[in-house]
Amino acid sequence: MARSSVPWGVLRKPLYVQARYLHMKYLFFSWLAVFVGSWIVYVEYSSYTELCRGHDCKNSICDKYRKGVIDGSACSSLCEKDTLYLGKCFTVRPNSQVYAGSWVDLEAVIKCQLDDGPRYDLTNEPRREMASYDKPPKGTSVEKFREMIYHHLKAKLGEQPNLLDLATQVLSIADANKDGHISLPEARSTWALLQLNEFLLALVLQDREHTPKLLGFCGDLSTQTHGPMVYPIVATQG
Repeated sequence: MARSSVPWGVLRKPLYVQARYLHMKYLFFSWLAVFVGSWIVYVEYSSYTELCRGHDCKNSICDKYRKGVIDGSACSSLCEKDTLYLGKCFTVRPNSQVYAGSWVDLEAVIKCQLDDGPRYDLTNEPRREMASYDKPPKGTSVEKFREMIYHHLKAKLGEQPNLLDLATQVLSIADANKDGHISLPEARSTWALLQLNEFLLALVLQDREHTPKLLGFCGDLSTQTHGPMVYPIVATQG
């Protein structure tokens, strides 16, 4: 029987080329998968670090607390005892931080305002101005502070039959340590809270079953019972 005159190398060469091609194709797609995966991880991490800035929020609040600018029922737990814990981040706006966490043995939602959030913002909403903590001015009496609260509530909520009762309740909240006196840092923390529309709405709807209840505050950082994490807007009436 006659042997084939075609050399074996000629038959083997296409198989070698095909195997080499498949190997290069595998390496390319493996590299592409690693690149895409790394990019996704980077984007997710960057988004999280830009949105979730609880550490910055805590540092800002505690710095003002230690300087005696603000005070409140949650300040000591946040800044000294470390019993106010910021857990899972639910922030969707960089200048309005929202966390699920705990305060001692209570589950809570912690909300904190930042004035200088990074440019990354999912909602494109205008940023709230930084709380200056300069109101009420030094020397303001409790009655004068009550008037400030009343007129602020009236400007924000309009004519309501229970405005005086709401103002009295705000004064009760301001006395964070329940010693019968409202210090200037306590008053300034309370005034900062009153600038938040969400706090005003919770104050008005406090008797509703599903309205989150205020547990404590420090400056404009507040701790609340679990409830819907929404950002309602209270219309200003002229």
